[in-house]
Amino acid sequence: AHFKKLADERQQNLQQAQELLAQVVQLNTGFDASLADWKQIAGLHQRLRQAWHHLGPIERKDKKRLASEFERQLNITWQPLQERRREEMARREALIAEVENCNPQQRSTLDQLRQLQDRWQELAKALPLERKPEQELWQRFRSACDAVFAARKESAQMMDSERKTHLHDKEALCASLEAALELPAHEQTALLRSTQERWQQIGAVPRAQEAAIEQRFHHARQKLQNHQEQS
Repeated sequence: AHFKKLADERQQNLQQAQELLAQVVQLNTGFDASLADWKQIAGLHQRLRQAWHHLGPIERKDKKRLASEFERQLNITWQPLQERRREEMARREALIAEVENCNPQQRSTLDQLRQLQDRWQELAKALPLERKPEQELWQRFRSACDAVFAARKESAQMMDSERKTHLHDKEALCASLEAALELPAHEQTALLRSTQERWQQIGAVPRAQEAAIEQRFHHARQKLQNHQEQS
């Protein structure tokens, strides 16, 4: 009874192996690489290989024959699939290179990064690579994106610091004009000229304070000029 049970199990396993082989043959029937759904083919390859790996015991002569035919049939679509994956890896490499060449200072960089990220997701959905290269390429892509974001953040912080410095410089010019009413007329004239030149040389200030500091400067200049005319 025990040996009969083992024989029955081997027979069932043999039928399962033959069914898997038939699925591979069906996959190859009418295969056209130019029209292939590579995502579906990749999924079928993974499922069929896993199912074959989990087959139970089969008579040795049958297993050797079926395994050889199974691999031969799988290779008909496996080799084109691997070639297609190499092309996809090259596309992923090109996206990584585009990210690495992004200029963090350009205003359009964020939109460019979003487009590249969307493109990456489209490629990943169209044809998943094997797990290890997929993860390695994704890590490189994400690291490149993070580097651009970090550079933009650092640049923004530097620009904020520069704008604050410019604001302090302009406040000092305003203060010098406001305190110049008691100076001699020739010194007032020289101060008006020098502060105007210096004002134009100073860079941008924080946007929130831009209108107020401009108004203060023009008010101080106008007040000093009126004072000179009255004198």
